[in-house]
Parts: sequence; structure tokens; C-alpha cells
Amino acid sequence: MTRVLFFIPGVRLLIAPAGKTSRRRVALVQGARRYDLGSPTDLELDFIRVLAREPLDRKSARALEFGELIDRLMELGLMGEVVHGDGVARFRRVPTRKQARRGAVPPSVRLSRFAQLTRTGGRVTLAAPVGTCTFDLYDADLLPGLFAEAVPTTGDAPLAVLGRMLFESGLALADDETHDPSPLWSSHELAFHIGSRRHRAAILGENFGSVAPRITTGAALRPALDGAVSLPAEAQASGVDATSLADAVRRRRSTRCYDEDHPITLHQLAVLLRAVRGGDGDGASASAHRPYPSGGALYELDLYVAVRTCAGLSPGMYLYDGDADALRSVGVPSGASVLIRDTAQAMAGEQLPQVVLVLAARFEALMGKYREMGYSLILKHVGVVMELSYLVAAAEGIGLCALGSGDPEQFAAITGLDPLVVSSVGEISLGSLPGRLGPAA
Repeated sequence: MTRVLFFIPGVRLLIAPAGKTSRRRVALVQGARRYDLGSPTDLELDFIRVLAREPLDRKSARALEFGELIDRLMELGLMGEVVHGDGVARFRRVPTRKQARRGAVPPSVRLSRFAQLTRTGGRVTLAAPVGTCTFDLYDADLLPGLFAEAVPTTGDAPLAVLGRMLFESGLALADDETHDPSPLWSSHELAFHIGSRRHRAAILGENFGSVAPRITTGAALRPALDGAVSLPAEAQASGVDATSLADAVRRRRSTRCYDEDHPITLHQLAVLLRAVRGGDGDGASASAHRPYPSGGALYELDLYVAVRTCAGLSPGMYLYDGDADALRSVGVPSGASVLIRDTAQAMAGEQLPQVVLVLAARFEALMGKYREMGYSLILKHVGVVMELSYLVAAAEGIGLCALGSGDPEQFAAITGLDPLVVSSVGEISLGSLPGRLGPAA
């Protein structure tokens, strides 16, 4: 069994020469992170330079001579290793953050319930949000053993070596351990939380958000549009001007019941759409401006409007075209009816929404730049738009309720868009306030 050490990608060596009153200082840098190694000896510095140039057998005389330094570099999460058996690479361990001390390795272990397998190219990767390393598996024979009730950790067989490393990296527990250290979390939620919050230089660093190559799909980002309904020019947010922010915050409420005798009007809907969308530009340009912040000023959210009843506007599904200040018809009216009925279930109210404002994300606009952070940013933007909508509704006397779930498949059926490229990510129910007559249409 051979274990070959290597620095993880992106690690750079920095040396500050000795001054008249100071000693030479050495640090390793990866992205925005800096790891101070103090003042190593000339031999230790030469060894670090060798490691930076080429992989090194862990059992070589040179590696054995600097065992403590290797342990420190591995604990910092800067060094990985490839494990070979019979001259063939079996798996590779790549640290993702600073390593934690876990105590004595038990005789056998089992995979954490958070462990996940993914396939990338010709390899399978094992990772977990609670872990400190990922493992690239090159030997398919290792997979059945990993899913056994007890994975051995003693001996030099590849599976045993992998079992020890999995325990040390937090991807495995003692096979007789019954305590769940993270009972609040499901596997996918914790993976999303950690994956969108913790990043290395491959994601964050000096080039992040500037010259990093964009990911593009070439897929349609807008549905087929038919006709246009111009919004009334006189529909300005007069209530917003007359209401202080403190008053709007104080009056903000979730309203689930509406006045069916006097439904929301096109005038009120226009006020809300203009106040929320604001600005100009096509929404995909860094020069576009909106009343709410957006990562990279990319503004990936589009506003779709599903109408059941609205004075001055026919039932159906519309896309708000902010550049033309108009509603563009999408699909057939029956599609909007199904979406509205599904939305009512999420609202847990006795009435159907009069109008549903659907927030749809063009994923490419944000994920092409922000990668693993992209979806997390989209959800933050949805929350900001929802609160902005609440404040405008409070100032203008519009009933509104932000919703916690929706049906992306129904949205895709209506728009004909690929749900992995453009999808609904938030819904807001709108209607007239009970007992209050809104402005004329």
C-alpha cells in the first residue's frame, strides 16, 4: 500500500525575507486564506518547495524526516493523498477545510447518513457536508464494502485504509454509535446550507466574480409571448410617497382573504409591479437597476402574473415586461387557473388568490458566475422581493401573502421553459383588502 502526498490545487508559497530585527517568515496561501508557518528551517523550507513541485511517497525517507511538518500541513487542510494498491490508484483524499481531531479510530465504522455519492467524469466522489474531506474513488470494488453495516478499519487493505480516513474526516461513525449529532438536519438541507456557505479558492478568490469563466446553456430564457397589455400610465405609487417606511413596516400583514365583490384592479397591480421591478434595462445586464439589491447586479428574477380575477385585466398568465411597461400573455388561461388553485393550498386559506405573482429565476444569469453560491443567492433575492412587495402593498392598500412553496412543474408546463434553466422560485398571493374599494381601473 502506497500513499502519495500532494498539495491541493491553488496553494502558493510566500516567503518574507529576514530583516535586521526580524526572522524570515513563511506562509502558504490558498485563495483568500493565509496559513502562517512561522520560521521553518532551511531544510523544512526546501521540503515544502519539493512538495509544491511534485507528489511525494509518504513512506519515503524524506517524508519520514519531516513527519511533524506533514501532519501540520494535513491538519491545516492543505495536503491530500492518493492511496495506491498493487500499483494502481484506489482512491484520493482531498481536504476541503481544516481537519478536526476525532480521537481513536474504532475497529469498524459505518457511513454517516449525510454521505453522498456523485459521479464526475470517470470517477465517483464521496462527500458529506459534515466532513472535512472529499474522496475520489477510482476502484469500483470499494463501493459494496462502503455500504456494509460495518466497514473495517484495521489492516492495510484499501477498504480498511479508506475506513480509517472516512472516520478521521467525519464521513463515518463508529458502527455501534446510536447518537445522531445533527438531528435537526436532513441530508439535502445540510448539504445545501454548507455547500452554499463554505468555499475554497476554486470558488472564492482573487478572480471570483470578475474573470471566472461563465457557464452558459444556450437554452431559451423567456417563453413564447403573445400580445401585450399596457399598464395605465396614471398608476403611480402615491401611497408609497405618502407613507413613511415605519408606517409601512408597522402595517405589514399577510392577507389570505380578499374582497370578491371588488377584486384587485389593474391600476393596483401596475403600482405594485412598477414599484417592485423599477428601473430599466433587460434584467440580465450589470447596468440594470432595481429597488432591491442583487448579486453582481444581475437581477435574475422575472415577474410572472397569474390572474383569476382582476378589474381591467383578463384571466391568464402574463410576463411583466419592465422595458415596455406591459404585461405579455404566456400560454393559455387554463394553465394559470391550475397554478392558482395549487397556490391556494400553500396559502392554507379558504379563498383562491385573485392574482399570483410568480418569481421565476433565470438560473444561468446568476449560477454562471456564482456557481455553488448561486441558488442560495436566488433565495435571498426572493426574500428581499417579498419584503419589498409587502411594504408596497401596505402603503397602497393591497392584500398580499408570501408563500413558502410552489409547483415548478406546473410553471414549466405553462411557459414551455426548461425547469433546469428557468423555474419558479417564489410565489406571492395578491387580492383586494376585505371591505376596501381600491382605485378605479
